[in-house]
Amino acid sequence: MGAGITTTPGLLARVFRSLAVTLALVACSPSEEEVEAELAEFIASRDDCTVDEDCALAHTECPLGCYHAVNKAHVTAVEDKARELVDDYESGGMGCTYRCARAFGAMCQAGTCAVSTAERDGGPLP
Repeated sequence: MGAGITTTPGLLARVFRSLAVTLALVACSPSEEEVEAELAEFIASRDDCTVDEDCALAHTECPLGCYHAVNKAHVTAVEDKARELVDDYESGGMGCTYRCARAFGAMCQAGTCAVSTAERDGGPLP
């Protein structure tokens, strides 16, 4: 009998099943591009405005950016959707981190909420 590693058929089957499940989870989780596109589509119907006061920042996290300007009535819905998308993205073992640039608030530009990264009127936006 030669020296070497011996395995049982049951052990090999468990290892291959575990590997298959792991690969399936990674294959089933959405890509960064997919979650970004889904959030952009979700926000598109929730970022309308008439005046700056209509807008607020919805806080998100990697890979969706740090925040998005939306109509203040939809902040919670956008943050909930973003959390759901990040959870889906991370379910396959994906993840990321980054530091966020400072935002001064949200403003209305041509009927659409936008992130303000500059001070106005001598102070930051709310």
